[in-house]
Amino acid sequence: MNTAEKPSHTPGPWETKPETDYVPAQVWADGRQLAEVYGEDRATRAINARLMAAAPELLEACEIALWIRDRIADVSRNVGLTLEEWDQIEAAIRKAKGVPFNCPQCGLPLSTTQKFCERCGTACPPFDPAIAPLHSRKVPA
Repeated sequence: MNTAEKPSHTPGPWETKPETDYVPAQVWADGRQLAEVYGEDRATRAINARLMAAAPELLEACEIALWIRDRIADVSRNVGLTLEEWDQIEAAIRKAKGVPFNCPQCGLPLSTTQKFCERCGTACPPFDPAIAPLHSRKVPA
């Protein structure tokens, strides 16, 4: 990998392997184990493993939703979701990609539409190209 390339998650699809009496629930991709899943009980571990295995598809679906939102916002003011709901989608993408969106001064979580931090008044950081071009910080009216 050259220095210009950023590491990425293991490509999907991911799948679960059920827990046995000797092995915890697991998440696998491309013949390799990605995770062992521990937790409260066998049923909860199986549910958590399924959620982990769905991560690549969930990330892709969120990215597609933001891409569609930006296209619809160019044509129409009614995009079907509130700003808070769009913020939830972007926050999930940022969490999955390890790209925080918090005030650099006080750490308050920021809305993707904020220009300044409500707590300390610091200017919000510029849009991080790690998720471009999927989100253009447009504010649907």
